[in-house]
Amino acid sequence: MMKNIFLIGCMLLALASCKKEGVEMYDANTRYLYIPQTENYGSNVINSKYVTFQHHPDANTIDVFFNVKLVGLAPTEDLKFKVSTVEPKLDTDDGTVPATADEYQLETEQIFHKGKYEDQVKVTLKKSARMDNQTVKLILRIEANENFGQANYLDYKLVESLNATITFDNKISKPTWWDDDIVINYLGEWTSAKYRYFIQSCNGEVYDLSELSGTQKMELAIKFKDDIEANGWTEDDGSPIVLPIY
Repeated sequence: MMKNIFLIGCMLLALASCKKEGVEMYDANTRYLYIPQTENYGSNVINSKYVTFQHHPDANTIDVFFNVKLVGLAPTEDLKFKVSTVEPKLDTDDGTVPATADEYQLETEQIFHKGKYEDQVKVTLKKSARMDNQTVKLILRIEANENFGQANYLDYKLVESLNATITFDNKISKPTWWDDDIVINYLGEWTSAKYRYFIQSCNGEVYDLSELSGTQKMELAIKFKDDIEANGWTEDDGSPIVLPIY
C-alpha cells in the first residue's frame, strides 16, 4: 500500500512539474516532506488539532504528534528533518492567542526513520495559568534542510500543507466521543457541569468512551447516576443532571 502511495505521489509530482510553467522542477533524486491535511484523502482533517488539559486532569504536559509524509525514495538511514514554528496571523478573529516559548517544547531537528515513507513530528504542550481563560495557538512548519526539501507543490489534493496547527487550553469542552450514541443511550446532552462530575465519578480518569463496549459504557453511566444521587450533584444553574437511563 505504501509503495503504491509513493508511486502515485511521484507520478503526480512529475505531472505538476511539467504542467505548470514557472513552477520549480523537482529532482527525482531529492526527498520532499509534507504534513497531510486529511486522512487518506478524505474529509477527516488531521493537520489541525484541539487539545484541552481538562481531558488530562493530572497532566502538566501533553505530547502531540502529526504525520509527516515523504515524496521520493525511502531513506536508507535515519535522517534529520527540520521543524519550525510560525507566528499565527494577528488578523484572524478566532479568539486565540499565540503560544509563548514556555508553553511548548519542540525539537527543531527530528528523525525521519530509515525505510519509511511516513513518520511523525512531535511537540510537547505545557499547561500555563492563562489557559484557564485563553485558548493558545501553535503552528508548526516543515522546513527544508540538507536531507529534505519542502513538498510545496499545491496543484492537487495529495499535498495541501507544510503546516500543522494546534489550539490548546485548560477549559472544559465537549470531547469528540460524546456523540449521538452517548447522548441517546448513556449520558444525555453534554454540559460542562455534567462532564466535570462524570470525571469525578470515574475517579478522576477521563475515558474515551468510543474505545469501550456498550456494557462498559452502561456500567459507567449507572455508576454516574448513583453518584449524582449520592452527592446531590446538579447543573450549574441548580437544575437536575439528567441521564437517559433508569
